[in-house]
Amino acid sequence: MAVKKLSRKELPSGHTLADFECFGPPALKDGQFDDTMIADFGCFNQDGKDSNKFYHAAVVKSKVNGTWYVYLQWGRTGTTGDIQFWECGSKEEAVRAYVKQCESKNVRRGVFKDIGGRQVLCGKPGKDCYRVRPAAKRDVGLPDAENIVHKDTDATADDGKTTTASKKKTKKKTSRKPKPKFDAHTLQLMHAMNQGAVNYTRASIEGGHIPTQAAIDEARDLLDAAQQRVGKVGDDADDQKGDTELVEITNAVYGLIPKTKRIGDENWILGSNNIVGWRSDLDAYENALVAVNIGDDATEVVQDPFDGARIEMKHMTDDTREGDFIRKWLPQATANRHGHVGRMRILNMWAFRQTDLMPRFDQMLESFKGRRLGAIERPAFQPDARHDLSAADQKKFHKTNTSLLFHGTRSVNVPGILREGLRMPKQLVGVAITGAMFGPGSYFADDWKKSDGYTSRPGTYWARGGGHIQGRGAFMFLADVVVGKPFVAPGPRGYTSPPKGCDSVAGLRGKSGVQNNEWITFDTSNINLRYLVEYEA
Repeated sequence: MAVKKLSRKELPSGHTLADFECFGPPALKDGQFDDTMIADFGCFNQDGKDSNKFYHAAVVKSKVNGTWYVYLQWGRTGTTGDIQFWECGSKEEAVRAYVKQCESKNVRRGVFKDIGGRQVLCGKPGKDCYRVRPAAKRDVGLPDAENIVHKDTDATADDGKTTTASKKKTKKKTSRKPKPKFDAHTLQLMHAMNQGAVNYTRASIEGGHIPTQAAIDEARDLLDAAQQRVGKVGDDADDQKGDTELVEITNAVYGLIPKTKRIGDENWILGSNNIVGWRSDLDAYENALVAVNIGDDATEVVQDPFDGARIEMKHMTDDTREGDFIRKWLPQATANRHGHVGRMRILNMWAFRQTDLMPRFDQMLESFKGRRLGAIERPAFQPDARHDLSAADQKKFHKTNTSLLFHGTRSVNVPGILREGLRMPKQLVGVAITGAMFGPGSYFADDWKKSDGYTSRPGTYWARGGGHIQGRGAFMFLADVVVGKPFVAPGPRGYTSPPKGCDSVAGLRGKSGVQNNEWITFDTSNINLRYLVEYEA
């Protein structure tokens, strides 16, 4: 029989939306729809249209009478949109119609272009091209579609449906040693963090959609390409919106990751003002994906909240040597230039070790052996004595200008930093952008009130309280950072490494065009994240 298209919003007679069975596997890549039976798409186009749309297609079977259908759903991202059923004479006919419809929205409207070393589907002139939008958790489709998951995020059967097997991890285990045991304070913290990341992701994407790891990784590569393009186009927002390549990159990222873009919001281009924010959100989305994978988005607290990463973490109290040291020193480490920030009230403290990263840090310290740094700039507000270190380590840290510095971050980004350390782009493109005035390195402050501006504390300068976890304070990392011999930047500039003979870049008050000192490293081996502090101010 010929495919019979029912009217929009019309359900087959005698059916509800719950009366249909969905199947996998899902489509994962543009143009590859054979052997799939469900697909999610996104289309972002600001060329006089202000569109941010989704499209969903699936081969489904009636549980009432066994009839096969193609189910379609479309609309603006964040809405339920419109629906339509196509009645088919067989499964094979439904699959053919589904594949043809997917191709019509996808490859037939676009061409593949090389962007940042990736083949990216971009719309043909005047065409709205829908990119495949891989989802670990989707927010559209029939009720049964929730059971169809991507194999890189969950254990699945051959038909793409969730199985009762243990969920597949995002990262491979690095050790077969027994899992570490964590105290109650740590487990409660991570449970709140993981749930907060899931809630943030669903809120910022408007719905239950959580991107797959592959989608997140591709988006990060596209952000690298966007930053490289900004270096050629310049800082002017209008010039950036007028650059065809940067617009194509922006469309590709929004098509891949359905992040909310409000109608009429002009701040959409992946230019100077948005790249850092997008990177931070992708980190939060990855945290949400891990939380879903390990089941920490539910009410029960999991016993391994770090997804197999080799982490040692313990809650500290004032009667420990480290806890006593941090509580006495940290609130005083400020010049009090930020009048709107009150006195720090420490709520909780944790000491932790990223076991796999420690050898690289130790090797970096050893590389300074026999080297004299001479007259150098040193971070301010350093403690007179590091009561948390041995006498030998204190001496080694002083000789290498290894300092205890601050890194504030949104609460929803804390789990990923704990698991993997601070993330830097794959390509260190030398561009000064909003939030990264001295290039794409890892930034630290010697004044805690400077770092406070990047946290989720309500009213902060950069984060504006975004990414807050309900019922928790703000969070700040304390890290041993090998500053070594810093290069004092004469002003903002997109560095990708310190100049020859130097080990880091320093943006100093009164010398570098900044109000507060910033210390930047471009090598993660220079960083030993040591403490996490929860506080109010």
